[in-house]
Amino acid sequence: MQGLRSRLRWCASEAIKPPRNGTNQTMSYATLQEQEHYEHEAGACSELQNCLFEARLLVADKAAPDRANINRALALGLFVVVKEFPQYCKSTDAFAGTFTAFVCAYPSREAAEKKVAKLCEPYDADYDVSFGIIAP
Repeated sequence: MQGLRSRLRWCASEAIKPPRNGTNQTMSYATLQEQEHYEHEAGACSELQNCLFEARLLVADKAAPDRANINRALALGLFVVVKEFPQYCKSTDAFAGTFTAFVCAYPSREAAEKKVAKLCEPYDADYDVSFGIIAP
């Protein structure tokens, strides 16, 4: 969670300052309080937008170990079977991203296809879950 907070702080510090006289120069402020006010207004979001942004960051953070396993198997020349399913924001129920989970890896495409066929049996077309193969 600490990484998420530092990213949110970074996003807040990168607020766009209003230009002066139609030029690309940044505005000069009379006081620090005035500068903070304009930077806050430039980066202001509603609570729901902040929740969705945080959910998208969490999806990326959760997927990091699986991405590492997928990349490791691909570097070895293996066919990787993955499970993909959507992730939603807990606060807004909005779509936050697709989570790709490492399932297993096989040396041949035929073996990977058999595993995908076996994994797909309990699911029908109404499920959000899908399985696929990533080739080296």
